[in-house]
Formats: sequence, structure tokens, C-alpha cells
Amino acid sequence: MAETTPRPRREREEEVLVWPDLVFVEFIAVMLFSVTLLILSTAIDAPLLNHANPDLTPNPSKAPWYLLNLQELLLHMEAGLAGVTVPTIALVLLAAIPYIDRKTDAQGRWWGTENSIKIALFSWGATIVLMWLLILFDAGKFEPYTRWFPGLPDGKGLSGLRTLQTDWKWTLGGLRYPNDLTNIPAPFGIDNINLAGDRKVFLYWNKGGINLVAFMVEQIIPMTVIIGLSVLLVLVQKVFRWVHTTRDVMIVLFSGFMAAFLVLTIVGTFFRGEGQNLVPPWEVPIHPHGA
Repeated sequence: MAETTPRPRREREEEVLVWPDLVFVEFIAVMLFSVTLLILSTAIDAPLLNHANPDLTPNPSKAPWYLLNLQELLLHMEAGLAGVTVPTIALVLLAAIPYIDRKTDAQGRWWGTENSIKIALFSWGATIVLMWLLILFDAGKFEPYTRWFPGLPDGKGLSGLRTLQTDWKWTLGGLRYPNDLTNIPAPFGIDNINLAGDRKVFLYWNKGGINLVAFMVEQIIPMTVIIGLSVLLVLVQKVFRWVHTTRDVMIVLFSGFMAAFLVLTIVGTFFRGEGQNLVPPWEVPIHPHGA
């Protein structure tokens, strides 16, 4: 058997102790935070509201600020995906990063790879721009969208497709149709209906309990966008010859995740007004609970 030697004891200069190296820094941070909070609370009045009225729900009714990102996500995809599946997958992938990136080179260092700063900045910038464009697109803020789907209510974007499964009355080609389309057979998702001699096409399928429009708009399209843009973000930076290692890929994905998290929180907090419509921040109302 090979002879083993004990690991040499580290010198004091190489050790990092809980006290004072860690606790002292944390104590200073707590004091600075407390003083800052005291100053802010003295100088700025908190927007205290009236007692809550269980008989009246304010509009908009928003989640606590730390969950507004998920509430914003609920507006763009199916509730189970936005509230459970996507957050769970994101948390699992974040926890798996140390098991995916097993290399110890530059471990514990910020910006430990050659192009890490460029990768992080590009990922943040591209994700923020793309997130805003997608949110505006889904809200129907791009006028060409209503030309592609002339039968949809103006200004509804992808959300307009969901009107096919709601109680709204809507028009297609200038003709009014009934609210209830649940009994229309539509194999392959398309059905021709003869109304007043005109044959119109409904992109609707409720055969066998499947709503093709809802399935596509609320599940397939959002997940394709999330996965596709994540992969595209990595591939673009590979073309730039910035991404070389697994750690570079992890920096891309982590930076993109944090940027998306930030944008969803900001939009849900400052840009959602009555009915969760997209409005400028100064039009977001603050309703007293009892009003």
C-alpha cells in the first residue's frame, strides 16, 4: 500500500475565521442597512392604506412584490407552467450548476474566465431588450400584429387568441359570431363554418377536451420561446468566440435568468394597472383597501 502523509496544517494567514473575518463584516452591513432604513422611513411617508375590506377587491390586485415576477409570468402562459413548472425547473437548474460545472479553475472568483464580463453584460442587455419586446408583443402593442390576425380584437396581441375560449363576443371579417364555440367540431384545429353564406375559418379545437388555441398560446409558444432564446443566447456568443467552457455557458444562462427575473418584477410592479393592463408607471393606481 502506498504510504500516506498527513495534510500539512495551514498557516494563520491562510485561514478565514468566522470571527472576526465573517461576523464583523456582517455586523457592519446590518448597521448600514438599519441606518439607511431609519433615514428613509423618517424622510418618506409610507403609503399606508385603509383597513382591508374583504367585500371589495382592489383593481389591480397584486401579489407581494417578491412574487410579482410570477404574477407577471401568469399573464403570458398557463397558470400551472407559470406558477409551478417554470419556477421549479429554474430553481433545480440553479442548484445543479455546481454539479454541471465541475472544474475547479478560478473557483470562487468573480469573472474567473477570460470573457466572463463581456458574456454577463451581453446576456443582461440582450435579455432585458428581448423581455420588453416580448411583453409588448403579447400585449398587442405592435400594430402589424393586428394585420396578421385581422379577426382579433385590436390591441390584444397573443392574448387576443385567448378570446376564443372566453365569453367575449368578437368579430372575424366584420361578422359577429356567438360567444360559445365549445360545441364546434374541429379536427386538426380548423373548421369551416357557413354563416349567412360566408365561409369563415376558426382556429379553434375543443374536441376531446383539448383547446388547441389555448394549448398553443399558453404552453407551446411560451416554452418554445424560453428554451429557444436561451439556446440562441449561448449560440450567438459562441459565434462571437466568447463562450468556450461550461462555466461560460453557466454565466450566460445565470445572467439571462437574473435579467428576466428583474424585468418581470419591474413590469409587474410599475407597469400593470387596472385589469393588469400594460400602462405607464404614473397611471398605476394605489387604491385604499376600503375604497
